[in-house]
Amino acid sequence: MATRSTEKRPENRHRFKTFSERLSEVNIDVVHRISRVRDTQDIDTYFGEGVQKWKELNCTQHFSQFHKEVCQKCSNYTQVVHHELLVRLLSEGPYPGESGTTLLELTSDLLLCEKCSLGVAQISKLVTMIYQDPRKLPCGHTFSANCLEHWRYQQMQNGQSQFSCPMCHFKVRLEENGIDSIPVDMFTLKLLDLRDLYVSEKNHFYIHCRMCDSGGRMAGSCQDCHFLLCKNCLTAHSNTPALKDHHITLDDHCPKHTDQCMTFYCQPCAKLVCRDCAKTEHQPGPDHDPQEVSKVALEVKAELKALAENSKETFEIIKRTDNIIDEAVTSNAKNCKIQKEKIRKHFSQLRAKLDKEEQEVTLKLDQMEQAQMESFPKEKKLLEDTLRSKIRYGLESCSDMLARFNDVQIVTDRQQMKDRLLEAKEIHLDLNSLKQQVSFQPNTEMLACSPGSLSLCTTSTSIIVTEPAVEIDVGSNNPVLRFGQLGSQQGQFDRPIGVAVRGDRLYVADLGNNRVQVFDLSGNFLYTLPRSEHECMNPISLAVQEHNVVVKSGLKVIKYSPFGELLYGFPLGKFSTNPYALAVQRDGRVIVTDPGNHSILLFEADETMPNVKVIALVKKVGGQGQGEGQFNQPYFVCVDKEDNIIVADKSNNRVQVFDKDLNFRHKFGQYGRQPQDMMGPHGVSADSRGNIVLANLGGTTDGVRHDMKLQVFRPDGSWISSICSDGDKLNLPHGVAVTEDGHVFVTDTGDHCIRKYRYM
Repeated sequence: MATRSTEKRPENRHRFKTFSERLSEVNIDVVHRISRVRDTQDIDTYFGEGVQKWKELNCTQHFSQFHKEVCQKCSNYTQVVHHELLVRLLSEGPYPGESGTTLLELTSDLLLCEKCSLGVAQISKLVTMIYQDPRKLPCGHTFSANCLEHWRYQQMQNGQSQFSCPMCHFKVRLEENGIDSIPVDMFTLKLLDLRDLYVSEKNHFYIHCRMCDSGGRMAGSCQDCHFLLCKNCLTAHSNTPALKDHHITLDDHCPKHTDQCMTFYCQPCAKLVCRDCAKTEHQPGPDHDPQEVSKVALEVKAELKALAENSKETFEIIKRTDNIIDEAVTSNAKNCKIQKEKIRKHFSQLRAKLDKEEQEVTLKLDQMEQAQMESFPKEKKLLEDTLRSKIRYGLESCSDMLARFNDVQIVTDRQQMKDRLLEAKEIHLDLNSLKQQVSFQPNTEMLACSPGSLSLCTTSTSIIVTEPAVEIDVGSNNPVLRFGQLGSQQGQFDRPIGVAVRGDRLYVADLGNNRVQVFDLSGNFLYTLPRSEHECMNPISLAVQEHNVVVKSGLKVIKYSPFGELLYGFPLGKFSTNPYALAVQRDGRVIVTDPGNHSILLFEADETMPNVKVIALVKKVGGQGQGEGQFNQPYFVCVDKEDNIIVADKSNNRVQVFDKDLNFRHKFGQYGRQPQDMMGPHGVSADSRGNIVLANLGGTTDGVRHDMKLQVFRPDGSWISSICSDGDKLNLPHGVAVTEDGHVFVTDTGDHCIRKYRYM
């Protein structure tokens, strides 16, 4: 960048002075304000106002002199060309100077890499004069990357360890990758592209694409990416979702006649063409109708204005809607405040009632304690009186008679002494009152109740319609335990499906890893069920009978010993085309679901011959439908303590219950978004009390998933509660298994993990 010259000003300085004086009349001193600021953004206002007033005063004949004066005041080329762009924008084209040259021509030498007597002159001969890969230092100076590399090398030769700016010697800390760590000056890079465009227009040759190596002609540029793009790259850029909002500027030159601008528009082809194309390929006729772009633009403007007029009504509606939304926001905030106060009062009443109950129970306990403490001295006094009056008297009198009486008297009075001793022996002390302890038995039914729920309501002047699009269960809870993640190591999972609990062991069918993993009830890994080297296990569902594990693997049911020994297996192919889950009754009979055929199968096996199974299909029920005993994609099944068969009828959004011989008993459930409603019931399990725990896959509304929840029902199908995580939400729940202490394990195939909840 040339420094400010101290030599005498040119003779025609009076021209700029005249211009400055005329600008000063409106209190705009462009040159001096530019000299006081460095950032381009800070001088936009000053220069923009000056150029606009300059245009109004018709001072275009003084442009060149004005520009030279401005250049001396600007701190770098970025400011100068930024102003030229603003001039061209305000004037709808380049301003001519006295010689007919443009500002870009007058300042093209300023695109050279900065060099001066500060040590860069020696290396300037080694690099291209025009900026190549411009890099901007923290001090604001811009140099070519190659120039900086040579400057860094020269500093190292001179023993300087710290890299500094060649212009102002500002210390710059470089990263490991050296000069490449200095950011690219995107603004200068864009100016270089503008220069290339200008030169190409003047010399009638085209610019190559800066995105690809095809050598294609530049067809446009992206104002956000700062790249010149060919036609193919423009298409790829426009089809990229992440770049769809970028501003694209298209070249207005004909790709076939590069010296011609596209001044005609062919209506049938919907294409811009140049004058030569309009005379050759797009001659007026039945297939072509080239018209001047200016005339077409007038028609388009008129059409757009008509559409704008028609859109005013829509605008007014939107404006009114905006007011309605503002009112709704205020009303919603007020309503939520009221509801929050209701919640506070409700739970305050509950707490007050609980506190009162606690005080009453505690008072009763104190009274019982006092009554017991008062009875203890009475019991003690009674014991002492009995001991003194009867037992001690009998023993003392007998001892005295034995000591003082002679043999004749002893024989004579023996009956009397005997009666006294027998009487003392037969004395019975009632000590039951001393063994009594106070015991408190809490009422757990209150804990199983939900103290309230929230739902969204649509209100009008006449009706209130409850639409619980978002369920917020106040009684819900997060999982008490979560373990596992995607992987193949011990304790990791790949699409876990089935799960079973037996005693203090948790068995998980790890489908993607082709194995069954065993954990304790705290989620600690114990072992993997052994299998033979050549055996392929694809576990979907499993059940534990005594200590043996029954697994549904592919089209087979396989029974393993606790040590992984194959006890027997039988194929399902001739009975079912798409078997999924299984359950095992106490007598060993196996129930298998077939969601593809919408049916349930009951098998009975002869285990008298080791490793050989004689399979008998006892019964098959089903068929697609909504009637009793009909199904629509039943996936999971379980049995309760009475061997009743419980089936999750997924697409019918219900549960069907059968007796142990597959005779229909009852059904319950319906589709909906209320807490007691079902939405894609999947995994199912029953505890020792007959309660049924059900996992719901949920649904999707407007791209938002909802109702992935657990539900608890009584044996008769009446709803007890729902479990909806507030934080760690279920993703894709599948199998469930309950424990004796009121917990339930859920396999989450989507998150490749196991979650444990407290449900009772």
